[in-house]
Amino acid sequence: METTNKENKAKSTKKIRLIAIIVAAVIALSTVSFFVIRCAVGGREEETIVRGLHERTVSETDIDLVKDGATDYVIVIGENETNEQVMFATNELIQNFSRATGLYLQTKKDSEINYTENSKVLSLGETSLLQKAGVTYDKKEIGSSGYVVQTKGSSVFMVGATGAGTLYAVYGWLKEQFDYEYFAIGEIAIEKGLTNEKLLNVTLKEKPDFEYRLANYGEAIYDPQVAYRARFNPFHSLWISFDGTDYHTAFEIVPPTEYQADHPNWFSEDDTQLCMTRDPDGLSDVVAERIKEELIANPDRNILTVTQEDVNTWCTCETCTGLLNKYGTNSAGYILFMNKVATKVQNWLDETDPDREVLIAMFAYHQSEEAPVKETNKGYEPMDESLRLHDSLALFYCPIFASYYYDFYSEENVNVAVTLDKWSVLAKNIFAWIYGTNFQLYFAPYSNFNSMQNNYRFLYDRGTKYVFDQHQFNQICGTDWYKLKGYLSSNLQWKIDSNQEELTDKFFKNYYKDAAVQMRQLFDEEQTWFAYLAEHKAYTGEIGYTKSTLFKEDYWPRGLIENWLDLIEEAYKAIEPLKVSNPSLHKTLHDRITYESLAFRFIQIEMYSVYYSDFELQQMKASFRDDCNEFGITQYRELEDLAGYIGQF
Repeated sequence: METTNKENKAKSTKKIRLIAIIVAAVIALSTVSFFVIRCAVGGREEETIVRGLHERTVSETDIDLVKDGATDYVIVIGENETNEQVMFATNELIQNFSRATGLYLQTKKDSEINYTENSKVLSLGETSLLQKAGVTYDKKEIGSSGYVVQTKGSSVFMVGATGAGTLYAVYGWLKEQFDYEYFAIGEIAIEKGLTNEKLLNVTLKEKPDFEYRLANYGEAIYDPQVAYRARFNPFHSLWISFDGTDYHTAFEIVPPTEYQADHPNWFSEDDTQLCMTRDPDGLSDVVAERIKEELIANPDRNILTVTQEDVNTWCTCETCTGLLNKYGTNSAGYILFMNKVATKVQNWLDETDPDREVLIAMFAYHQSEEAPVKETNKGYEPMDESLRLHDSLALFYCPIFASYYYDFYSEENVNVAVTLDKWSVLAKNIFAWIYGTNFQLYFAPYSNFNSMQNNYRFLYDRGTKYVFDQHQFNQICGTDWYKLKGYLSSNLQWKIDSNQEELTDKFFKNYYKDAAVQMRQLFDEEQTWFAYLAEHKAYTGEIGYTKSTLFKEDYWPRGLIENWLDLIEEAYKAIEPLKVSNPSLHKTLHDRITYESLAFRFIQIEMYSVYYSDFELQQMKASFRDDCNEFGITQYRELEDLAGYIGQF
C-alpha cells in the first residue's frame, strides 16, 4: 500500500508539473496567436467593402403594439397562400410573438381586411395589402433569399421574392422588435414578459451575401425547421435530385444496370465513372433527356448537378487519355461533354419555357479539379475557346485537399486560389463546396475557426453564388464545437463582414449561460493550442487526418487533456445551483457541456488507457458510449458508424 501511494503521488506531481508547463505555453502563446486572429478578422472589418445588400433604418413610434397585456394586431396572409415556407413563417411569428408577450396572434386572409393606414396588421408575403399601402420592392434586387420589411402607418409588411424570403423577413422583424436570435436547437433568445410595447418604425432591405447557403451539418439536414431558423436552404429544398441524389449523380442519371450492356463505351474501363468522350453525342442525349424529365417534374426548382461518382478515379480509355495529354487535365473532356448537355437543355427551354433560368453544376473535384487554361502575359486564358462553360453551367469547386486551418488567402492554400482564379476565366457561375471537420475522425479536435470568415470573403470576392460548408453531415448531433460552427456559418454566410468575435461571445453567453465563462475559456485555450500546433507541429487542418497521424503525445499531451477536462468539471460546478432553482435548464446545460467533453474523453481512452485500471477504463468507455447514444452521435467517421467502433472497445 505504501508503494502504491508513493507512485500515485509521483504521478500526481508529474501531472501538475505537466499542466503547469502546458498552461504556461498556452498563456505565452495566447497573446500572439489571438492577436493574429484578431488582425486577420479585425483588419478586414476596417475596409469599406460592401459585399451584400443590408439596409436598415429603425426608429421609435408612439403606436402600441401591446398595451396592458393586450394587442389589436393580426397576421394577414394572401387569400390563396399555400407556400410551405410562408405558412411556417406565420407559425414562427405566432410562436415568437407569444414568447415575447404571452399573446397569440390571430391569422386572417387579406380578403377579410379593409386596409387603412390605421389598420394594425402584420402582413406576410404577397398580400393585396402591399399595393394598397404603397409597399414596393424589386425581386431581382433582393434575389431568392432576400426580403423587405417596411412599417407603413400602423402596419408592418414582411415580404420576399420567395417563400424563403418572406420567412427571413419575419425573422428580421422579430430581431428588431423583440431582439430575437436563433442559436441552435432549443436555444432562441427573445425579450419576454412584454405587457407594454411600442411598435418600431422599421425599414429593412436584405439580400444575403451568398444567394444559396445549404444546410451544412446534420441537425439542419435532418430537420428542415432548423435550416429555416438558421436561414439555410434546407438540404432537399434547393437541388433537383435524381432518385434522391443531389451530388455524385452520374450513375443515378445513367444507371450502369440499365445502360452498360448496350452502351459499354459510356462507362470507364474500371466501371467507376462515366466515360464522356467515346460517344458524347449519344450519352449527352440521354443525360439531357433525364434532366428535362426532372425539370418538368420540379417546376419550382432550377439547379441540379451532373457530377462524377465520389471516388478519386477517371476514365483511362484512349480517347480520355488523348484529351488529358492534349489539355493536361481530365476536366477538358468533362467540359466539352457538359457543354453539349447544356446546349441541348437550353435549346429545349428556349422552345418550351424561355423565361426559365436553369443552372447545371459540374464538379472541379479530385480528377477534374484542374482547369484547362494557359498563362499568358494578360493572365489566364482558355486553352481552347470550346472550353468556356456554357452560360447555363455552374462550376462547383470542391477544394478537398486544402488546409482548412489556414484561409484561402494564405500561402498554405496558394493552389486553391490559383485553381479558382483559373476556373473563373472559364465559368460565369461559381459554386463552392468547402469543409469544416475531420472526416476520418469525428472525435478528434479540429479547428477551422481561424479560416472560416476569410474563406467566405475569398469566395464572395470571386463571384461565388453558392456555398456548401460541409461539417458532420451524417449525424443529428456532432462533436467538437459543432453547434458553434453551425451558428457562425449561418451568420457569416448571410453577412460576411459580421464581427466573428462578437458572434462567438454572443453564442457562448446564450448557449452555455451559467457555464459561459468556463466553456469560453476552454474554447479559447483549445484554439490557442491549435495555433501552437500549426506553428510547431505542422498542423494544417486537413480533413483526412487519421489516428496514426494525429494522435501523438506531443499533439495532445495527457496533462493538457486532463486540464481541459478539469475545465469541464468547473463548468458543471457553475451550473450546480440550477439543480434546485431550474432543474430543466440544469439538464440542458449539463448536456451541452457534456457534448464538448467527448473529444477529450475519446483521446483519454485512445491514447492514455494504460494510466487507468481495467475497471476505470471500462467505466470510461461505458460512460462515453452512453453519452453518445443519448445525444444521437452515431458516426465514428464519415464512412463508419460508432457502433462498429465501440464494438472494438
